[in-house]
Amino acid sequence: MVAEAESGEEGLASGHPEEAIRIMRPLEKSFENDKFLAYNFATVYAAMGDPSNATKWLERSMDLREMPAIYIHIDPVFAKMQDTPAFHQLKKQMNLDW
Repeated sequence: MVAEAESGEEGLASGHPEEAIRIMRPLEKSFENDKFLAYNFATVYAAMGDPSNATKWLERSMDLREMPAIYIHIDPVFAKMQDTPAFHQLKKQMNLDW
């Protein structure tokens, strides 16, 4: 499974977001049984320019109290989402909206 996730990131990095999505969908379905962080899914969706799915996975990450979630306000992959209402709400819930 980790190799598949890495393949999804490679597909995204090589300019093939459809390949990344094809790989990510099955991983999402088995998310709770595997060792992937919700935060990792959020970063992939943010990098693909999909703020809706990125926010959904960030909410899960926050609910699960995943450690990387505390960095959403400084992680460059979320830079384009910084001014969206949903992202502000997440930061506010985490006391990161200063």
